[in-house]
Amino acid sequence: MRLFIAVDLPEPWKDALDQAARRLAAGSRQGTFTRRENFHLTLAFLGELPGPEAAVRALEQVRVPGFSLTTAPPGRFPGGRGTLWWVGLEPAPGLLAAREALVRALDGQGLWMDPKPFLPHLTLGRQVRLREDFDAAAWEAALPRLTCRVDRLTLMRSQRIQGRLTYGPLYRRRLGKP
Repeated sequence: MRLFIAVDLPEPWKDALDQAARRLAAGSRQGTFTRRENFHLTLAFLGELPGPEAAVRALEQVRVPGFSLTTAPPGRFPGGRGTLWWVGLEPAPGLLAAREALVRALDGQGLWMDPKPFLPHLTLGRQVRLREDFDAAAWEAALPRLTCRVDRLTLMRSQRIQGRLTYGPLYRRRLGKP
């Protein structure tokens, strides 16, 4: 099973991110754009595991309160085959505390963690190549500022179903409660 732990976003966020990704796609020559139902904030990518048990045990050990998230301006990670476009998040001490607690718990279960620094972002599109006439400033100005309260973390499974990348929840851990 290909697993990751994420913040599952509220429906209004998914709607707004979907609109932003569609506008970005309309201004692109190529790219793979996130489908509405797949928007999330990855906290830990676990990769291929034989089952979810160790990840569930790790989530059960995370003891942190809920926290707030607010979107920030978008950004890009350049790549050889195109650019990854994303929406940023304002600095959130609660998010960082949850991530740190999760990393410790995962390590305690012997689960490998990617050593790259944690840069919270919401992916809109991968391998994007924009058309020359795309107005990035107007696109960015149209992005709404979103805020939500996070009260749970979700263990997700990533799989291809009929050729489509699909993320599905396997287990949810409420924050702020033992």
